Amino acid sequence: MQVIRVLLADLTGILRDVVRGALDREKDMAIVGEVYEPAAIQAAVMAGGIDVVIWGTEQANASNVGALLPWERPPMILAVEDDGRYGSVWQLRHQQTGLGQLSPDLLVDAIRRVCAEDQV
Repeated sequence: MQVIRVLLADLTGILRDVVRGALDREKDMAIVGEVYEPAAIQAAVMAGGIDVVIWGTEQANASNVGALLPWERPPMILAVEDDGRYGSVWQLRHQQTGLGQLSPDLLVDAIRRVCAEDQV
């Protein structure tokens, strides 16, 4: 089984706890780090070994998301919005896909779906 490696970026408080709880119970997902500053997010992404970045959207926007994605096997970025109520997925295409109202199960499903698409 391939493990999906997840970086938590700028998630705090209850939202961080909910996301961590949703991922900790999944055998095919591992949280590999937590960072809070854009420079640290970029350094972690550029170092490699990350499949998914789950990012609080106070800082996630088209310009800085695009700057973070390396062109060689970029990670999926799942932006969490409105204190965890909504989310969207960013990929190399720099196309934002709305996910609608988020739940822990939808978060896990979105990660699996996009990572499976990346394998095709």
